[in-house]
Amino acid sequence: MKISRIQNQNIVNNIYKDNEKKAHTKEEKATKAVDIEISDSAKKLTSRINTASNVDYSEKVERIRKQILDGVYKVEPEKIAEKIIYAMDTQKESGINE
Repeated sequence: MKISRIQNQNIVNNIYKDNEKKAHTKEEKATKAVDIEISDSAKKLTSRINTASNVDYSEKVERIRKQILDGVYKVEPEKIAEKIIYAMDTQKESGINE
């Protein structure tokens, strides 16, 4: 059986089209919408932050934000660790993790 150039080109075109369809299908799967659910505790926290009337808190946050942007904010791991341990101890005492 002799295969002509035209038949050869048709085979190549069909393979190319199949690969193109597969790639397009993968793109469609990747671009489908993703449902995101925000927990009730996160919603409460956001609400609390938005309704905070404590001006000192807002000023402190703004001061820290500017320091971060200027590249002069210093992280103090000891203080962070102390607060994490305190929060964990508080949760244990109140029975939140049980």
